[in-house]
Amino acid sequence: MSLIEHAVIIATIALLAATIRKIATLLGATTSVSLVAVGLCLLVLAVVNWRLRRKSDMTRANVEDERMGVQARHPGCHVTLLRSGQWFLTDRSTGREHRPDQQ
Repeated sequence: MSLIEHAVIIATIALLAATIRKIATLLGATTSVSLVAVGLCLLVLAVVNWRLRRKSDMTRANVEDERMGVQARHPGCHVTLLRSGQWFLTDRSTGREHRPDQQ
């Protein structure tokens, strides 16, 4: 993540914390109760972020495993995953598209 993305996330969390604290204070909660509410919200955000990162890492690892399998089946080719989910094979010796079904 870039520095700007981190700054936006931190600003959003600070704004959320201030809003929760203000709402808790308006509802008659003490400062300590409002700080606990902010802390719990931050904890929930951290857990959600951790789960999303773990899911992303597992997906990336699965794609890399599949890429290695395709590359093992076609050792003379460069393997690229297209947005459509299909693999594009480029013959390394000629630089042209390799179509295994046309052999």
